[in-house]
Amino acid sequence: MTPPQTTVDGAAASAARRVELRPVGAQDHPLLHRWVTSPHAVYWEMTEAGLADVVAEYEAIAAHPHHHAHVGLVDGTATFLVEVYDPAHSELAGRYAGAPGDVGLHVLVAPTDTPVPGTTDLVMAAVVRWCLAQPGARRVVVEPDERNAAIRAKNLAAGFTELGPVALGSKTAMLSIATPESFTASRIGVLAAGLDLTLPEPPLLLGVRMTPVPPSSPSRLDALTAPTARHAHRLLVAKAIREFTHERLLTPVRGERVDDAGRHAYTLTLGGVRWTFTARALPLEHLGVDPDSVCRAGDPDAVAVDRFVLDAAEVLGLAGEALDVYLEELASTFAARCHTLAGERPSAADLVDADYTAVEAAMSEGHPGFVATNGRIGWGATEYAMFAPEGGRALHPVWLAFPSELGGRWTWPKTASAGAAVPAPPPPITEAVAGLWAERAAALDVDPEAYTLIPVHPWQWEHRIQVAFAPDLAAGRLVHVGEDPDAFTAMQAVRTLFNASDPHAPQLKTALSVQNMGFVRGLSPAYMSVTPAINAVVADLVDSDPLLARWGFGVLREYASAGYTGDAFHAVGSKGPHTKMLAALWRESPLPRLAEGERVMTMAALLHRDGGGRSVAGALVERSGLTAAQWLHGVVTAYVTPLVHLAAAYSTVFMPHGENIVLRLREGRVTGAFLKDIGEEVVVGADGVPLTEQTRRIRIDLTDEDLSLSFFTDMLDGVLRHLADVMDADALLPAEEFYAVVGRVLAEYTALGLADVERLGLDAEDFAHSCLNRLQLRNATQMVDLTDPSGSLLYAGRLANPVAAPLRRALAELRQDAAA
Repeated sequence: MTPPQTTVDGAAASAARRVELRPVGAQDHPLLHRWVTSPHAVYWEMTEAGLADVVAEYEAIAAHPHHHAHVGLVDGTATFLVEVYDPAHSELAGRYAGAPGDVGLHVLVAPTDTPVPGTTDLVMAAVVRWCLAQPGARRVVVEPDERNAAIRAKNLAAGFTELGPVALGSKTAMLSIATPESFTASRIGVLAAGLDLTLPEPPLLLGVRMTPVPPSSPSRLDALTAPTARHAHRLLVAKAIREFTHERLLTPVRGERVDDAGRHAYTLTLGGVRWTFTARALPLEHLGVDPDSVCRAGDPDAVAVDRFVLDAAEVLGLAGEALDVYLEELASTFAARCHTLAGERPSAADLVDADYTAVEAAMSEGHPGFVATNGRIGWGATEYAMFAPEGGRALHPVWLAFPSELGGRWTWPKTASAGAAVPAPPPPITEAVAGLWAERAAALDVDPEAYTLIPVHPWQWEHRIQVAFAPDLAAGRLVHVGEDPDAFTAMQAVRTLFNASDPHAPQLKTALSVQNMGFVRGLSPAYMSVTPAINAVVADLVDSDPLLARWGFGVLREYASAGYTGDAFHAVGSKGPHTKMLAALWRESPLPRLAEGERVMTMAALLHRDGGGRSVAGALVERSGLTAAQWLHGVVTAYVTPLVHLAAAYSTVFMPHGENIVLRLREGRVTGAFLKDIGEEVVVGADGVPLTEQTRRIRIDLTDEDLSLSFFTDMLDGVLRHLADVMDADALLPAEEFYAVVGRVLAEYTALGLADVERLGLDAEDFAHSCLNRLQLRNATQMVDLTDPSGSLLYAGRLANPVAAPLRRALAELRQDAAA
């Protein structure tokens, strides 16, 4: 589309005239229809368009991640249309010598029979100045029809240089480019310098390119309505009752049974206030609380999660600053939940066939055990919308370079793993990023090979690196290279970024100085320096074991990492969060490892419920065509059996919570699993696999009970307890039968006789009850001392083991069958 000349040039526009921009909305469609179908707009190629065509065009632009449309007002009257776009994601891509920072522009001044002299100059001055104000903008690109002599003359007056014709669809365009220097020196640029404009912030087309929030997904403020808040409060209070009771912080009193679903009435007195609810009592001291049943002091409208915590503050051990910090993280969790409840989200059935990132964006609860789980303290409402995974927006990491002696990049110690089926990891630096750096290094007259490149989360670059590392940037110890041309989306592990432009490319895990779920989410260069070597040890172990291959189990290798240590914080030997602000790792994508017809989603996704309360687990069972018990048997075999085997045979344990397990599925059936987050969360016992001097950090003396807690705490209590609740509540499988399936799978592994699984005591009557919320309540900013994670844990006695009896019973049956 190209703009026509629709006004008569006259005297220079007055600086007193007011120019405003607002995003195109549905109310503008009839107006735009009149404009683009006018004979004056012939070069927009829409003169025969109907209203429905115009609506479709601008709804498509509204949904496009790299295209924005605004209506322009002059002195309060709608006068022009302006579109800005990223040429790299348009039909111009590959047809001209594009460069990072190019901003594409279309302008249409409204047809009128009474033109006001100087209006077109005023509009051009305003919109080109606005384009060049885009974060990261370096040039403005236009492509008018070569026959449109009037607009070509106007472009020249604004400092554009015509580069020559280019074929675009049904037209031959005259490609033209303006730089800040050429615009400023032009006649219209001089006019722009004197304008007193009222313009919105640029739409972040380049600085943090992102998909617009769909109309069905409200802003965070719009989501804070009474009905949505009521729903969110009830969900969070029900979760708080469930988890605090599970950790023996609260002791509700059970009353009479109230329905055929097995619910009982419960009473809980906190700070002199009486709370009541109904719940199903399940194994592992788990209460399946009905959110709609919760009532405070006889008033169902008084249910609020902040009130609940204030009532329970004394028994939770919260006071002073600790209470303040916890309440803030809880309030942010509440706001995030309101956001996901208010918008239209995919159904559970939709997610069965959705791609990996769509499932991640759809999830709403976060960690199933932590009550304050989606804090993201440090982000404002706009940043939440831009960077939270539930926003579904694309972002572009910022790349920096530093002299290699001031840090380093560490890579996989060999070209490929021992497993022949596992591809060699791709180069960590793409050709596009390498090209950006080559151009920047040439401009600086430095040797590009003497520098290390590192990706930075856009929020981290804007709020931390440009401030805390300003001396390093000023001295050239850190060099800004530019933003990655590829678009990434945030995963549920919010600092992990998935390459949406190339889903087979590696994921990035970046430092992010945001407090979330008990930690500031930094990354240590010291830890990153050995991450690839640790991953090599684990991957070789996994790839060389035929049993693990049979179960479809693998690891997503963190095969490269980088970190900067040339800053003052490292120079003084600091151990604080400032030394964890600038590091990153590359993790392979699971997609190249999938067989034909397979999809992936995390184990955490099985616990998700859609807006109508339907579970993803239930949708998968339905799609699979299996009974619920058969389906669960496949889940537990893929998830539990390989990790128990690694503990029993190799004294090697991980942190296999729901987000760290990526399930492989075909037609709803689980066919295998990948484990991720290896480098920071693997521990090898003294009798485990051999380690080098470089990787001995992960060697810790582990007792048999320590090894068994990897199953009991992380898998059984941390994940399967919640899946049992989902399947019981949905009448898919009663909880007792659920744990019988888990026991059966453990018995099948034990019966193989291939490892000393007996030492793990998986059929013990009880196990040590490790508590997560107690850690966060004790210290909401640093739950665990990472140098001594085991010593930081808090326990609340012992929990009865619901798989003990079914495991022994199934094992006896298997041995009897074998003997027969």
